[in-house]
Amino acid sequence: MIEVRAHDTPGLLHTVASALTTLGVSVVSARVQTLGADAVDVFYLQTAAGAPPTPARATGIASAVRDALA
Repeated sequence: MIEVRAHDTPGLLHTVASALTTLGVSVVSARVQTLGADAVDVFYLQTAAGAPPTPARATGIASAVRDALA
């Protein structure tokens, strides 16, 4: 699972989804919310093998999504 909290901007969801696709993980489920001017999006992920990412892989995914949003 990865939670993204950011200022809501056009294309935010696309940016996150593109980063996740590039990393080779699949979104099993997502909860997407806008709270005022902020987005709070939670993505439940799995690897190509159908398993949750390892803690080390999850850290890498979080860094890559953070970089994509910068």
